[in-house]
Amino acid sequence: MTAVDVVAGMGLPSLAAGHKLRPVLATALRDAADAQAPAPVSHTHWEAAYFGLDRTGLFTHASVDAQSRILDACGRGLIEEAYFIEKAGIAFAAKMILLADTVDERMLYALFAADEATHFSAVRGFLVAPPDAPSENAFLDLLSGIIESGDRTTLQFVIQVVLEGWGLKHYRAMRDACTSPALTTVFDGILADEAAHHGSGRVLFEGAAVSDASARAIGDVLAPFLGMVQAGPQGVVGAVEGVLGPLPRRARVRLFEELDGRVHSGARLAQLRALMRGDRARDIVANLDSLNAFTPLSPEDCA
Repeated sequence: MTAVDVVAGMGLPSLAAGHKLRPVLATALRDAADAQAPAPVSHTHWEAAYFGLDRTGLFTHASVDAQSRILDACGRGLIEEAYFIEKAGIAFAAKMILLADTVDERMLYALFAADEATHFSAVRGFLVAPPDAPSENAFLDLLSGIIESGDRTTLQFVIQVVLEGWGLKHYRAMRDACTSPALTTVFDGILADEAAHHGSGRVLFEGAAVSDASARAIGDVLAPFLGMVQAGPQGVVGAVEGVLGPLPRRARVRLFEELDGRVHSGARLAQLRALMRGDRARDIVANLDSLNAFTPLSPEDCA
């Protein structure tokens, strides 16, 4: 099978609170106890230092209330992004089940789909008023597009090798700095599962024949993704502006400087480049290098 039409489903709604299917799903997810837990009232599960805000004048000189709202916005950004990534992961696994060319691979992706559903359910429990659809987000748009249009080889490399490999580092950093024991436990579970997803993707990709069309598709999706990473901690800056109001350009540049945006981006770009190792990806990396895709932008360019 070479082509399968799948909708990423970022905007799929949830069942109504009293729907009779909900207890069945809760039992299947083994989270019936979590369904009875109080609804979250805050997303402040990381301290200012995790975001680099403790180094910035705008944050340290803000009122206590403003600081609290900035941290809540930053925390919500992290949790909400994880929520939609895991939601998309269900669609990804469903497509890979149908694209599999052996029963063993089909079984593997069926198990991965169950993992993603469990992750999504767990992360959803930490969002105040979880949204059905994401607000404007270039990364989630890119992720939806590749899940819907990508072939088997492209998806294995982009999703499993690169994004899930990077996700391991991202989730590990979030877990290590998280102040919520319950959320830390959720990250522990995600990390255990994602390691298997990433490792199997690397094995399958290394055994695949990468067509010219797949190589072009991989480059076409990774170039804009790397461009987002090059642009530094835009989410943190957006959270600051969401509370304090729009900043003049000079203040935005200063904020990126104080957040060490270039160092922040450089470390992540180096991690991503390391994930793309291997003979099968050599030409892909060379093409991205020719675009300077692994070079972080200056604070002036980020702003």
